[in-house]
Amino acid sequence: MLGILRKYLVMEQLLGDLYYPSKWISGITFGLATILVYKSFNFLVKLTKVKNRSRKLKKLMVLRAKRQNPMEVTYLISSANAHYISFIMMCFFFLSAIILSSKVNALIEQSMLFGLIMGTPILLFEFVWLSQEMKARELVKEHGKLLRYRNSMPNTYEPPACQ
Repeated sequence: MLGILRKYLVMEQLLGDLYYPSKWISGITFGLATILVYKSFNFLVKLTKVKNRSRKLKKLMVLRAKRQNPMEVTYLISSANAHYISFIMMCFFFLSAIILSSKVNALIEQSMLFGLIMGTPILLFEFVWLSQEMKARELVKEHGKLLRYRNSMPNTYEPPACQ
């Protein structure tokens, strides 16, 4: 019985609100705002999908152009290895600076923020190394696809017969 009474009171309140123009305006405004946000969100989602697909296509085209040249594949692999070695050297440099220098050690003990700021070059070297490593792995993967494709093709060339 109490549930029916609550429904009746809510319905009566809604019908009573129909007589006030401010309620109509706010209802229409919020309804239109909801539709506008929904439509603009869909537009932004579609726009990011298109941009992402075009970026992936450009990247794939560059990889497919580079995979033809084995020297370029080797160069990119060696570049990634060189970046890795520079990252390791940077780590050893900062580690030795912390261990051997009492001034740097005292500054780090005094302020942890200084230690974090001092360690940012290590992170930068790591990001550069990892990006080069990722590019090299993708190029090697594409080169492997090319080799598998070439090996799967039948050899139609026949050398001339000896006389």
